[in-house]
Amino acid sequence: MEPRVLAHMSGDKLLQEPYQKGRDLYATTASMVYGKKYGLSYEQCLEADDESWRKIPQLSKHPRKLFKQGLLSTMYETSDYSLAGLLGISVEEGAEFISDFHESFPTARQYALDCIAFCDKYGYVETIDGRKRRFPNHVNTAKQYHRLHQQIVRILGRDFSNIFAEKDVPYKLKQQYFPVMKEYNRVVRQVVNARTQGTAADVMKKAMIALDQYLQTKDSDWKMIGTIHDEVLIEVPQSITAEEFSELESCMTNCVHLDVPLKVDTEVAVRWSEGVSKSEFLDKRMNCFTEEGWLQK
Repeated sequence: MEPRVLAHMSGDKLLQEPYQKGRDLYATTASMVYGKKYGLSYEQCLEADDESWRKIPQLSKHPRKLFKQGLLSTMYETSDYSLAGLLGISVEEGAEFISDFHESFPTARQYALDCIAFCDKYGYVETIDGRKRRFPNHVNTAKQYHRLHQQIVRILGRDFSNIFAEKDVPYKLKQQYFPVMKEYNRVVRQVVNARTQGTAADVMKKAMIALDQYLQTKDSDWKMIGTIHDEVLIEVPQSITAEEFSELESCMTNCVHLDVPLKVDTEVAVRWSEGVSKSEFLDKRMNCFTEEGWLQK
């Protein structure tokens, strides 16, 4: 849900396009960046091709895996150091990943900057339905941070990243700046995350409400018994039909209307993590499983 929500809220057409065309988001974004740099095509960025990327020394992982792990982290203002640890790459490669992403998706980047600027001014951000995440005292911290940051920029005549590496900045000013910067960046790393994850949670709640209303039209064999992030666990009778599967899915895909389509992957299981696809279950029914509920080998 999060990347779909991000694509919708940012208005970035390049992030929306893969969903609208039924393509893989991470392979598409990877091919946009690494297509320019290394000539990798969309097909070569799909995980089915595990050979092409290995011929490029600059890539430490499969490009799709890099973008799956790095896309949201970059949008959430993760530092190059933290991103390097997450992706298992050098700090320099982490900085390059962030730079490449910002250059390739300027609208998404501007969305993040606008969210941060709004929070600097008002001290909160909102989900798509107006639910607020407040950051107490952030407005004062932001004012102090920008004042000190600009003071240092005037001294250096340029922007900077590591304050303690700047020999021309007075030590006392560094000591003033560092704790304010640390607190300011702590909130900045949460701003886009709060809007995106918060909206994804709102969508999930609406889906659960729609599912509950549908389940109330059924008998006691139909129960919603749990959720795991953007998944819902539902008990259904073995006699469930293809039409009833579609009705359950429709509750989720039609609970909100975004600029990108919502998608549901349905799995049927007797035991947790021992599931089969909806089509396989409708074809074989309980023959998919052993008497104990394990998958038939």
